[in-house]
Amino acid sequence: NAPRTQSDRLGYVKLIRQFSPAFMEQSLTNITKRTIRHYLDSYPHPKAANRHVSFLQTAWNWAEERHAIPANPCVGVKPNKEESKARYVYTDEYEQALECAERWQFIAMELAYWCRARRAEELSMRYSEIVDGAVKVNRTKRSRSEFTVAERIKEIVEMSKSLPGYGVSDYIVRNREGVQVTESAWNSAQTRMKKRMAKKGYATDWTIHDLK
Repeated sequence: NAPRTQSDRLGYVKLIRQFSPAFMEQSLTNITKRTIRHYLDSYPHPKAANRHVSFLQTAWNWAEERHAIPANPCVGVKPNKEESKARYVYTDEYEQALECAERWQFIAMELAYWCRARRAEELSMRYSEIVDGAVKVNRTKRSRSEFTVAERIKEIVEMSKSLPGYGVSDYIVRNREGVQVTESAWNSAQTRMKKRMAKKGYATDWTIHDLK
C-alpha cells in the first residue's frame, strides 16, 4: 500500500486501542456484529468510527482469505450517518471502490482523482491533447482549461491503451466496445460498482464527485 495508506491504518490501530483496549485484546470469536455496532455507537466521533470499522473490515477480509477465522463481523453493520454534503473520501474507501470498479472505470476514477476532474472532463480527455506527458483537462463551468502532469497520470494513460479501441478512438476513457463512455453508461457503471461495494460491506455513501 501507499505510504499514506499505511500511515492512516497505523493511526486507526492506535486510536482504536486507546479508546477500547479490551476490543483489541479479545478473541476473534467474541467480536460480533453487536461488538462493531457498539463501537460505532459509543466512539465520540461518528465519522472517525466509520473509518475505523472500514479499516477493521479490510484487515479482517485479508486475514479471512488466508486463515481459518470467523466470518467478518463488520459486513452488514450500517455505518454512522454522515450529514455533510461534501463527503471527505478516505484512502481506504477510495481503494475499496477501485477494487470494485471495471477496468475503464478504474482508469476514469484515477484520472478524476489525479486531475481533480469532473465527470464530463475526465470522459472527454484525448490522446491527441497530451503534450509532453501532460494531459489536457478541458474544464467546464467557465473554468480555464489546463494541463496536468504526474507520474501516476502517465501510468494511467499507458494503462488505458490496453482498453478496446486504442488507435481507433482518440478518447482515453473507452468502454468495452472501444468507444467514448457516455454519462448514461458512467451512471450505470457506478450503480454496478456500488452494488459490488455494498456486497462486500464497503461504504457507499459517497460519490466520485467527492474525490474532486
